[in-house]
Amino acid sequence: MKTLMLIIALTLGLIIWIAGTHSYADSLYPDIPKNNLPKIRTLPKQGQVILDVRSTVLSGDPISQIRDSNGIYNGIKIGVFDLLNHSESIWDLPSEISLRAPILCNSCTMRASWAATTRQLLLATNKGAVLIDGAGHYKKLRLRMPGISIRYRDADEFAISNDGRFLAFKVDARDREDKALDPNDPYAKFGKLYDELIYEHTRDPKPITIAKSAIHFYGNGQPYGKFVSLPAWSPNSKRIAYAYQKRGSGFLASAGIVIANISKQGVVVSSGTVAIPPVHQPDDASVDELRWSPDGTQLGFVVFEYWYEHSDQYSRYTLYTVNAHGRGLKAVRFRNKNINVNAFAWSPSGQQLALRSDYQAKKLCNSNAMFYFDTGNEPCRMSENLFTSNVDGSGLKRISKKPDFRHGQLFWIQ
Repeated sequence: MKTLMLIIALTLGLIIWIAGTHSYADSLYPDIPKNNLPKIRTLPKQGQVILDVRSTVLSGDPISQIRDSNGIYNGIKIGVFDLLNHSESIWDLPSEISLRAPILCNSCTMRASWAATTRQLLLATNKGAVLIDGAGHYKKLRLRMPGISIRYRDADEFAISNDGRFLAFKVDARDREDKALDPNDPYAKFGKLYDELIYEHTRDPKPITIAKSAIHFYGNGQPYGKFVSLPAWSPNSKRIAYAYQKRGSGFLASAGIVIANISKQGVVVSSGTVAIPPVHQPDDASVDELRWSPDGTQLGFVVFEYWYEHSDQYSRYTLYTVNAHGRGLKAVRFRNKNINVNAFAWSPSGQQLALRSDYQAKKLCNSNAMFYFDTGNEPCRMSENLFTSNVDGSGLKRISKKPDFRHGQLFWIQ
């Protein structure tokens, strides 16, 4: 009897320990360590400053602790790294600026962009897109969606031009008020499908199409074809680049980027395509981030690939650069290694990069025998460090004092 009571007590203690030490969103994974940072109301006007706009699920402190009805964190927080003073802080924006991210979104990290000339941050929240200057002053942008009933929350992947005049974004939704028959779309009865990139002038918004996805459907309703994403303005606003992904049979996918010119009439005309040669034969490949260099002579972009070898899954995030004409494609190696790059930003001089990577970072894991038995691995969270380097990958230097268990969009603002 005593033995049975001891077993029951130990079991209850283990359950309580698991409940008390695991995150709200998923009790299997470890809690993310707290990282309380000082707050500032105004961005530094001198020095070397990197912004880190964080708005991802399970991203940990210092994300705004806001939960939706499902218990998922979906707030936005902005970290500020001052490289000269070796400090990290949180940009404490005025309370009237909503820091809620739209609950329904296709890409929860692509909701910020930096206008370098006007020194303003575009931030897309659940209440609309706003432009914020370094002192926290803001103004709301008026946006127009294509079609009849497309709403603001159906847009994401926002990009603003350096001078703040033009805004680009992606729309991925069905216009439920437009049910015109489309022989190529078996689901047209639910509304016309919009899966395209849009741009418009911030002062006189009128949606102009940059590129449309070419989508087809298998008999089971699974889409395939060419999908477009991630618009990025050149520094002079005369060119725009965007990513594409081709999905074929068996859900295999390849990726690349398109470089386009914008005519005086506002028409977007492709001037070059860059296909990404896979390191392995990937089961999936996509471009996850795309940025022009400050002088407009180069493009940098992160490519995600995953593949299988002998039933084991592998993945990699690789940073590539290419010139503005789509030539000279090369993968950037850091310390002669192919390290994962999950986010990056050009320095204002164009000579350096800021990047997030799990290089030299540790896992935070729970020992869970049943999970390991089912999956062959432990439930773990990967941490990441912030680094700077030269554009060619040399001079890699760790900036973050502590690893972070999330990454956001990076902007090297001065």
